[in-house]
Amino acid sequence: MTFWLTKIEWHWEVPDVTLYFASNPQGGNRKILCRSVELLHIEDLQHPPDIGFMPEPVRDHPVLWPFADSICNLFVASAPQDPYTLIGHLAAVHDHFENWFPFSTWFARKNVEEQIDLLRSGSGCFATGPRRAMEKYRDILESYGCRPTLVSNDPRTDENNEVIRDRCPFSCMVFDPQIYVVAMDFEETAT
Repeated sequence: MTFWLTKIEWHWEVPDVTLYFASNPQGGNRKILCRSVELLHIEDLQHPPDIGFMPEPVRDHPVLWPFADSICNLFVASAPQDPYTLIGHLAAVHDHFENWFPFSTWFARKNVEEQIDLLRSGSGCFATGPRRAMEKYRDILESYGCRPTLVSNDPRTDENNEVIRDRCPFSCMVFDPQIYVVAMDFEETAT
């Protein structure tokens, strides 16, 4: 069964949104009330993608990291031999985040050449972002001899992923990489 996003209804008195979906004649239409919305991501309202099925809310997804994880600063204390190869390696590991965030989202310098200059200097804040992303970056920086240090004043930094997931009040519904919602609660009904 295929669904299409047909309408978005904002409830201005509270941060709620209702998404309306149409389907082929035998499938029936659906609406999803998203309560306490923190993020509604829709890339192209003019050409919304077909959605093959209605997803279930999930509690552990890279989209939730900025809302659930402690925010950490990642510093380098030594220059790598080849900063371009290191950046390429980071781009490859960034695929672990399933392209939910642009590659340079957490870099200290948004321009990649400036980020390479920072690496060449061998000292400074390389990136700031959710702990799980920064840990991946740290491991790569370490493998290139950059002597990385992860710093956070947040006591949650040492929590394991299960504790983080359980503590986070949000879930997300990922309809497609072009359409996803982060909210406290979701309620799906037929229309």
